[in-house]
Amino acid sequence: MSALKALMRVRLASFRQMYLGKNKTKDGKENRKTVIFIVLIAYVAISFGFIFFGNFLMMSEAFNAQGIGWVYFAMYALIDFAVMFVGTVFTAKAQLYEAKDNDLLLSMPLRPRDILISRLFMLWVMDSFISFIVSAAAGVSWAIKCPVTPMTVIAFLLIALVLPFFAVAISALFGFLISLATRRVRNKSLLTTVFSLLFLAAYMVVINRSTTWIEQLTRIGDVVAKNLRPIFVLRWIGAAVAEGDPVCLLLALVCLLLPFALAFVILSATFIKNVTTVHTAAKKEYKEENAAVGKTSAALFRKEASRFLSSSGYMLNAGFGALMEVAAGVLVLIKMPAIELYFNGGILPARYLFPVMVTGLCLLAAMTDISAPSVSLEGKSLWILQAAPLDPAAPLRAKLQFHCAVSGAATVIAAVLVCVAVKASPIQWVVALILPLLFVVFEGLLGLLCNLKYPILDWENENQAIKTGMAVFISMFGAMGATVLLTGLWYGLSQFMPTELALGADILLLGALDALMYRYLVTKGAARFSEL
Repeated sequence: MSALKALMRVRLASFRQMYLGKNKTKDGKENRKTVIFIVLIAYVAISFGFIFFGNFLMMSEAFNAQGIGWVYFAMYALIDFAVMFVGTVFTAKAQLYEAKDNDLLLSMPLRPRDILISRLFMLWVMDSFISFIVSAAAGVSWAIKCPVTPMTVIAFLLIALVLPFFAVAISALFGFLISLATRRVRNKSLLTTVFSLLFLAAYMVVINRSTTWIEQLTRIGDVVAKNLRPIFVLRWIGAAVAEGDPVCLLLALVCLLLPFALAFVILSATFIKNVTTVHTAAKKEYKEENAAVGKTSAALFRKEASRFLSSSGYMLNAGFGALMEVAAGVLVLIKMPAIELYFNGGILPARYLFPVMVTGLCLLAAMTDISAPSVSLEGKSLWILQAAPLDPAAPLRAKLQFHCAVSGAATVIAAVLVCVAVKASPIQWVVALILPLLFVVFEGLLGLLCNLKYPILDWENENQAIKTGMAVFISMFGAMGATVLLTGLWYGLSQFMPTELALGADILLLGALDALMYRYLVTKGAARFSEL
């Protein structure tokens, strides 16, 4: 039991360090990042809580008025499970079937069963946090609009406590299926990223349309009840809470806990096989060829590209903004008539349509922060670049070039779509391409300089370098703040001159900043890189 407790403490400490870094500074004081992290977590919880609260409030009043309160709690259980499943299925895949510390843990005097329990424990913690947000919104919504009895409270709390166990079991199953589908794929990270994007896209569609769907469901409560009634688990959950039926409560708890028990038994029996079996992709047949000597800059660029494409976490967290930028360009092209309503006699004058669109491209480019963790990702291998006979600035230039290649390509596509949508003039085409591209360079330089100032080289998991650290925080939010300054500049100047000329001032300012920052990067920045 002591070994299991130690493993759980290590899991929790690792989770905390992934998002907070080291808990204390050199002088022993608590790191301020802890406070920042808690504030951000609270903000996320409250924001999502209000989204769910509004939908549940609408359902509770409608279903209770129709005399089918059990449908409300059945829908709650369905929504709660869906959010937990989407939030942890890929974590289950990584922790249960593809964890990188398997060899280390199995070489220690630890029972495989304790290792498995510690990993399931972390999945349960994550699901419980997600479930707390949904359950709190559902419970408060029902209490505001509908009568509450002691049995209602007891049944609801028991269901809310047990649902995460069911979600862990189903996540473990689908994590295995995803792992099975990707284990013999050569570029596993790319396929994992595609799966993640598909899940995220489906999730965003559901969130955006949830209010409309809920309104439609409340109008046809009898039809919803008729379709949910055959699903006995949902019927028992609803009856247990809404009607206070103890028999239904017992049956619901058994149905929710039984899959977890079965999953634990199966995983315990197959754990050693799952973590020790080596699966390799199909090997390419070797063909002898003459190797061409390439340029150092090209080799360093390929190195950055290989690092990016081999890490699904890097692609999703640092490169997702590029995908969003292209999607935004397509959305503008489709929704342009509706957007113009805000500018043609609406909230803003029509002459501000183009500058707002161009500044919006800069804001979206700020969400792509590939360069911000790029130095940290070198980790313990940093000495290789430092010891190589290279100009110290060469690796930094390669990191900047790769950032600009990915983010710049997305920016150009989005800019073209925006120009087509607004029927831009030739001068507007030039501005729409130059200003966002200069901002891409600005974001890349800012990320690199921040990462040189605040590197994380002692990470245990690369996600710690990608998701956390002052470099990522400052570069992203600093770039977003810069778009506010650019907006203020062109808006102020547009009172005295055409908006295209006002945007020209932004171009000059960004060009000057890029030149100064680049000069600093290849001189003092390169010296700092050599000393890390």
